[in-house]
Amino acid sequence: MNNNDVLLVAEPQDESEKVGHKTTSQKTLLQIVFDSYLVLIILVIIACVSSVYYSLGLPNLYRSEAVLAPVQDKKSLGSLGSLSGLASAAGFNIGGMGVDKADLVVEVLKSTEFISRFIRKHKIEAAIIAAKSWDSARQTLVYDPELYDAKTEKWLRSPTADRGVEPSDEELVREFRAILVVNKDKTTDFIKVSIETLAPELSKAWLSLLIAEINDVMRARALNDHNQALQSIEKSLAENQNADVRALLFDLAGEKRKEIIVASITPNYSLTTIDSPTLPERKSGPFRALIVLFSLVIAFIGYMAICMIKLVRMQMKSA
Repeated sequence: MNNNDVLLVAEPQDESEKVGHKTTSQKTLLQIVFDSYLVLIILVIIACVSSVYYSLGLPNLYRSEAVLAPVQDKKSLGSLGSLSGLASAAGFNIGGMGVDKADLVVEVLKSTEFISRFIRKHKIEAAIIAAKSWDSARQTLVYDPELYDAKTEKWLRSPTADRGVEPSDEELVREFRAILVVNKDKTTDFIKVSIETLAPELSKAWLSLLIAEINDVMRARALNDHNQALQSIEKSLAENQNADVRALLFDLAGEKRKEIIVASITPNYSLTTIDSPTLPERKSGPFRALIVLFSLVIAFIGYMAICMIKLVRMQMKSA
């Protein structure tokens, strides 16, 4: 037998040693897992108790939802649109015909200016920042005494580098956006709006106020646009002496005046409510069962990590 034959015979022996070592490691790991069952039991108990205690300390949340639709006056838009097209062809720009109303409503609802003005107008700063629970018997919010004194209506929280004693508009808007959800259906242009607070009554009330506010804002924007367009038309009338052009501008001015009158007397000029704000009967959060389940998963991962550390230490000692 030559040297090559010796090497060929030795290789299977090395391979069998590797397999045997791997099998031994697996048996050792399983033995450690079974021997450390008390550690698993302790970790499970700690995870269950701590997660249940934490989840029970979280207040229930309730979400009120509503569905809105942008109002489209087909007759008015058709006549005004054709006249606007003729005016554009004649070199007059009366503007405002290419904006999608549903997209505009969504962006306004999410805007910092709208949200901050809504919060300040309805004086819900403390409810957003300092409320910790809802007193169903008194139908009122319970505030964190370290942050806000409801009797004197004064802020008590300590200032930090990121915030002052009283909340800023930026902080209020950030917290309000966390409870506000606005989505637009691309097919129907319907807008779904929801608000989540500590009480069903509060969620419904805030959402109703929000819908009324966005209608007022959109109506005011429409009136401002129509008035600016009318001023532009009237200026063009004063400057132009062409009979055909003046006739066109007179028609445009008449249509704009109609739009102004309609916007002035119609509360829901821009948005109509398809589904009114709901009074939620079931809580939308927190998901306490998931919190407990997640903590158990973390406990099991920690248990397996402990077992692996023990195995590595045993192998290092036997090496």
